[in-house]
Amino acid sequence: MLEDLNRQKETTEVQLVRAAKLVGGLKDESVRWALAIKVLEKELVNLMGNTILAAGYISYVGTFT
Repeated sequence: MLEDLNRQKETTEVQLVRAAKLVGGLKDESVRWALAIKVLEKELVNLMGNTILAAGYISYVGTFT
């Protein structure tokens, strides 16, 4: 019984260390995600125009082999 508790304690300590590393890594990712959101918001403004240009290009080039 005491051995099981010690093993669980060690396992929990290892999990806590890993969880701290994971949280630290995700904290850094939040900065990257915030930058990606800003870039995607800028691209969203041009989405309709880019779609029209792409459709025009495909319809023009589609006739050539």
